[in-house]
Amino acid sequence: MVHFMENHKIFIKTKIVYIAAIICLLVIIVCGYFIFVTKEDNVVAEEDSVKIEQKNKKKVKIKVDVKGAVSKPGVYELTYGSRVIDAIEKAGGLTDKANTSILNLSKILEDEFVIVIYTDNDLKDVVMDKYVENNNACPTTINDACIVETDRVISTNSKTSSSTKTTSSKSNTNKSISKSNSSTTNSTNQVVNINTATLSELQTIPGVGESKAQAIIVYREENGGFKSIDEITNVSGIGDSTFEKIKNNITI
Repeated sequence: MVHFMENHKIFIKTKIVYIAAIICLLVIIVCGYFIFVTKEDNVVAEEDSVKIEQKNKKKVKIKVDVKGAVSKPGVYELTYGSRVIDAIEKAGGLTDKANTSILNLSKILEDEFVIVIYTDNDLKDVVMDKYVENNNACPTTINDACIVETDRVISTNSKTSSSTKTTSSKSNTNKSISKSNSSTTNSTNQVVNINTATLSELQTIPGVGESKAQAIIVYREENGGFKSIDEITNVSGIGDSTFEKIKNNITI
């Protein structure tokens, strides 16, 4: 009888252990299910949020200014996510004289972008190694379609890279020749002609960095050049004190 009671107690304990194990397993399964369902719901919610955001962006309108060698220059309205090539098409397409070799036609547009399409004539004096020097292949005129350091794609509508490389090597040669014959900078006394100097040459003037050099070029383009050296004080960022420091280094 004692033996039977002991066996019965062992059986009860074993049964309790099994029941407890089953309950724990069920709890784990239920918790795991709810965690999985919650994560799945979160993923679906995030995906829906992204889709809604993308859908809303497609409705957003932007305006860009298209200039230069296009059939119909002007300000055009496009949808968010449009690219430079879309703006060109809106403007009636490229003219026969258009040269897009230093533009990124696949660049995504932003509101208030200015897109300038150059001609061969516009680029005849552009040195292609400016891209290496200034991370920008374009002339000093503002152009949001220009290839810059962060760009990775050059449109197939651009001129072939081989012809660009040839132009680059020729430009480099011509650059060295023109520099030696140029009256822009006098290497003897370091006097810079502010009416003809390039962006890099203007930066050789003491205290003139890239932003001030850019401002000088913009001013002379908008005003037909400087009539006297003290007119440089009209340029943004260059006051009387700066003029006093650089007046012996500049000419017209």
